Amino acid sequence: MNRKKKILFLLFAIAYVSYHLFTLVISPLPWFDETFFASISRSYLELGLFQAKVAMVWSYAKNILAYGPVYFWLTSFSIKIFGFGIFQFRIVCLLFGFAMLFLFYRLLPSQANKLIFLALFSLDTIVHSGMHSGRMDTMAVSFLLLCIYFFLRSGDNKFYLNVLLSGLFAAAALLTTPRSGVFFIPLGLLMLYRFLHHRQIKYFIAGLIWLVLIIALYAFWFAYAFGSLNNFLLYYKQVNSMIAVAFYIPKYQYPLIVLSIVAVLYGFIVRRKEYFTEKNIISLLSILSFYAFIHDTGAYSIFIIPFYYLLIADGFASQKISFKNWKVILVALLLAFNVGIFSIKSLVLFSDMNNRRPAIADQFVAVNIPPGEKVIGDELFYYSIIKAGSDFQYINLYSTDEEREKYHREKYDYDYVIWSDRLEKTEPDLLKLYFRNSEFQKVGELTLPSNNLYAISRFIGFNVSGSYNCRIYKRVKG
Repeated sequence: MNRKKKILFLLFAIAYVSYHLFTLVISPLPWFDETFFASISRSYLELGLFQAKVAMVWSYAKNILAYGPVYFWLTSFSIKIFGFGIFQFRIVCLLFGFAMLFLFYRLLPSQANKLIFLALFSLDTIVHSGMHSGRMDTMAVSFLLLCIYFFLRSGDNKFYLNVLLSGLFAAAALLTTPRSGVFFIPLGLLMLYRFLHHRQIKYFIAGLIWLVLIIALYAFWFAYAFGSLNNFLLYYKQVNSMIAVAFYIPKYQYPLIVLSIVAVLYGFIVRRKEYFTEKNIISLLSILSFYAFIHDTGAYSIFIIPFYYLLIADGFASQKISFKNWKVILVALLLAFNVGIFSIKSLVLFSDMNNRRPAIADQFVAVNIPPGEKVIGDELFYYSIIKAGSDFQYINLYSTDEEREKYHREKYDYDYVIWSDRLEKTEPDLLKLYFRNSEFQKVGELTLPSNNLYAISRFIGFNVSGSYNCRIYKRVKG
């Protein structure tokens, strides 16, 4: 990398990191998955248990074992060191997002223009949003990319060390989320091919080391969480959402997928058998395995986004940039698309930045709800309520409405309801159910200006809308 490229890279990196740090607390607004996981992390920090205290009406909330412990260990550590809040919880996801970008850069083919493809990947809608999601996906993808990186390096003179490191990071990914296990399929098949092709015992030993290491490390969690194979199978059968076929592709991924298909076909036509390098085989089989086994709603595709871009980079690899080259034009069009989506989303966010600041909700809750109360409501206000010294549970999630209302009234014995405009639109009859069985006194209302630009984000299929508009009701007891 020459001096000019280094300066451009440094400027881009500073701007990119600054943007993410600045917008981390305003995009997205607190949402279900994030607050559910934050509740588990707090529970682990305070009680040493993997409990989702926000959803105790759900019987499995007392033991959330479906994911693995690694993400909750690290996020609870962040909370312990830096305190509790949106920034403190999401920063772990963001830092692993930066690690994911670095590892993607290292996996790019040497003949590709790495800075262009790094920009493409870093500005991808799914990647950009996943870094703020508060989920464990960027962590799992980082571990998977490390696993693949060392797997591909296992042909050098540090053969067994690289195999060992590959297995170690594979286990870390599996202990972050079991969805990662799907991506072991291409690696396992390649290990088998290496042994059958080379007929050398070291490849058999390497495969054995890799597999045994993953099983051995996962066995510790297995023994703690489930105790037996029967309990393991029963738990996942009843939780049932991680591994299932659901072929869903968000429309803003269409340009990426089309271009990756073109790149694969071009690479195969030009290079024939030589195109099928281990890295390309891993990328292709990882994408196929994902669509075959993962129940995706759009966000989980962050697991395969790196492989799409790696396939494009390899198929169109060239260090020369010329707009007379049709491949360069296609890549430039995809870059323009990613920049366009990124710019539209940023425009919407910055136009409503003052209304999305967590301090607005924090102050409103602190003024209207005293510490030590039990609050039910929209997950939007989870952080604010916990920071104000009260307890919180979801008003609209898990079990039936009738069972949840009865649980909240008789067992939880709630004191306040915080009801958002969002819930008023999506579940208008729910609050009426609570009102029929208890008496309430309205104690506060928060109304912020509306933003007409949210319609733009809904049009492109990536909704960044939302507000902290709400009402607070105190339950009258006795």
